[in-house]
Amino acid sequence: MALLLFVAGCATPYSSPSLTPLGYAGPAYFPGVMDYAAQGDTRVVWLHGMCSHGNTWVTDRQSTFAAAAGLPTVEPYDVADPSGAFRAVYEHRVAGPSGKSHGLELRYLVWSPLNDAEKVAVKLDDLRPDGSPVKASLNAQIKQGLINDCLSDAVIYLGAAGDSIRTWVRSELCDALGGAISGDRRCRIDPERPRSKVVFVAESLGSKMLSDGLLSIWEKRDSAVVERLADVQTVFYAANQIPLLDAGGRLPPIGTRTLDEGNDPGLSLLDVLAEARSPESVRALDAEPSGTLHFVAYTDPNDLLSYRLLPGANIPERVQVTNVLVSNGPTYFGLLERPDTAHCGYRWNPYVMSGIVNGSENGGLGTIPVQVKNKSCFGG
Repeated sequence: MALLLFVAGCATPYSSPSLTPLGYAGPAYFPGVMDYAAQGDTRVVWLHGMCSHGNTWVTDRQSTFAAAAGLPTVEPYDVADPSGAFRAVYEHRVAGPSGKSHGLELRYLVWSPLNDAEKVAVKLDDLRPDGSPVKASLNAQIKQGLINDCLSDAVIYLGAAGDSIRTWVRSELCDALGGAISGDRRCRIDPERPRSKVVFVAESLGSKMLSDGLLSIWEKRDSAVVERLADVQTVFYAANQIPLLDAGGRLPPIGTRTLDEGNDPGLSLLDVLAEARSPESVRALDAEPSGTLHFVAYTDPNDLLSYRLLPGANIPERVQVTNVLVSNGPTYFGLLERPDTAHCGYRWNPYVMSGIVNGSENGGLGTIPVQVKNKSCFGG
């Protein structure tokens, strides 16, 4: 009887996701990565969230994505930094409707090793000098994982010690757009590097890093940067944290601590990418960007560290925003969903990956099998 009552008390409010369009009429719609890959060369740039990450995170994301998209297994190549941060790159070929083959490149940016040295001090508190636990075992696990390894990432990133992360992520984003950081700390586009459609996927703290990095690259006077930012097709957020982490104020561009001429500290990433597509910005370019810019935010309402995209002001034209409410785990007696599952479960939620790969269909999402070895916030 107790077991029956327990099962009856479990519910999954968004066992079928709820899609809410913001700023546009009609059914919620957004393309997936494979829709873009069928149209032309496409690059996906994926940033992880807080907590230590490594090869397991990369292989989990890539194997799940490839299985959902029907792509073959390929070996990655890595571009490592002396600090330990690295970029894992997977290259595929995708046939378009006309039979023409297009390139699909997936880049996974692993920035967490940049924080290892900064975490040494907080991790000294994990055990007594004789190696015995300092506290009750469950409390110890929570403090060692959630606080010392995970929340410390946000503390480090938002402070002066986060310059190394901001610098590395900014450089990687500039490279993904076809450029390199020059001696004057600006992103300079190499005109010889071919253009491609760009899709960003950002998890948790990665949403803030993506926003900061692209905002610092934005330069209204540089038509080459405008052109490449106009190639951005969709930004997917899994556990968007920008509203929370922007509450303390936005940092100026890396290295300068003063705003570059022409930059506005009040601009959001949504504003900047929309402006890159505006007629005024693109009229000097060869062609206006194709399609509509999409922002898609996946949020479990029980996730304590995730925020929907809500209109603090009018949404810019040429942008479609879709909030997708999902349940990453069951809610018990209407009182509690496990906080760790609510925040970290996006990566094994079959609707989330389906939307990233295939987009939405008729105002809803499909579902795909997801095989993740480690269903935990910690490790990977």
